[in-house]
Amino acid sequence: MFGTLLFPDLPSIALGQSLGIWPLADSQQPIPIVHERGTVVSPHSLRGMPAQRAQELQPHAPLLVRQPSLEDAGWDAIVERVFALTPYLFVHNRRITAELPSVPAELVAHFNARCGIAPSPTMSLLAALSAEPCADPVVVAAGKEAAFLESLPVGALLELPELGVDVRMVEKLELFGLSTVGRLRMLTAAQLKAQFGQNGVLVHALLSSLSQGLPDGVRGQESARRTMYELPPTITARERFTDGVQEPALLALAAGGLCNKVTKELLRVPWKTSRIDVSLLDKADVPMKTASRILRAPTSDARFIATQVQAMLEGLALRGVSSWGVHLKLASLSRPVPHQLSLSSKTLMGRGYRETLAQAASALQGAMVKRFPGATKRIDVVDPWAYTPDRFAIIGQWREAG
Repeated sequence: MFGTLLFPDLPSIALGQSLGIWPLADSQQPIPIVHERGTVVSPHSLRGMPAQRAQELQPHAPLLVRQPSLEDAGWDAIVERVFALTPYLFVHNRRITAELPSVPAELVAHFNARCGIAPSPTMSLLAALSAEPCADPVVVAAGKEAAFLESLPVGALLELPELGVDVRMVEKLELFGLSTVGRLRMLTAAQLKAQFGQNGVLVHALLSSLSQGLPDGVRGQESARRTMYELPPTITARERFTDGVQEPALLALAAGGLCNKVTKELLRVPWKTSRIDVSLLDKADVPMKTASRILRAPTSDARFIATQVQAMLEGLALRGVSSWGVHLKLASLSRPVPHQLSLSSKTLMGRGYRETLAQAASALQGAMVKRFPGATKRIDVVDPWAYTPDRFAIIGQWREAG
């Protein structure tokens, strides 16, 4: 059996983890509302609604602006959780298909996921489309596929953006009497192409894969079913205790040493991290409790990372329970983006850079300053990391060379 997981509320979950409000402490507390240009993208129940209207319906839910970079870090955390169940994953378009007989209920509940289980990957995907977030999986038993497809509305294909199905296409299919996916399978590739062009070809390819037992996008590649998924790189460190430790000061001391190790490795590559995981271990080296935090911006700052780890560790400390180790992981790693300020740094700038900058300044003075003497200014940045550069810079007339 195969299981497919969809995560329609990923934008809300990622921002909630970044702000420290996810998972929700109270099951009755509304999930954060995330909007993009005034239109709600998450949660799934409010998607497409104006943000102001959604806030009126759920006044206690925080209204947040979408941040795709945080969603990338949140997605990495989700894939890692599923990878712990099985390394044989097919990840595509923020969906996960795995060869699993069942999916843990706590995983579905924690990420507000939609889950479908069926004998083939594509059938499990369609089953997941008919499931509700944070609800029991929709299970399609062997031999019941035709009945399920006959009950699945063709409008479910709207949630697969790679197919290019739009509302007009769905309305046209319903007008032809093809209101379910089961009936849509009766059409040939030529018929769908004649009516809907390349989008029709994509729909036929998806429906054809139902009988071949392959994930969409990998038809004809039998080995793809058993390909082991490769997780993104992470930096980890672990401190093991010979005896159980309950004292918070000792846990904090161990975490400080781990922070030094991981930040040295982070700066050596170099990388920046967007997610920090801290775990307390039991006597068998199994995590007893884990805290995960998505950072608002990638960082390699050792002091900032240490501060976050200490704050997370305080929330993990269990009274009367001994910990036999601490595990620290930096995940969602990315390369630092080069910035122009490094060219003007005396410590990083070689002779070739100085000559290039001198030539550029000379060319600017000759071409621009003489023609626009009043409009060309020279800005000396005092503090390049300031949020208000106008307060930490000197703006004056362009000085003559020499």
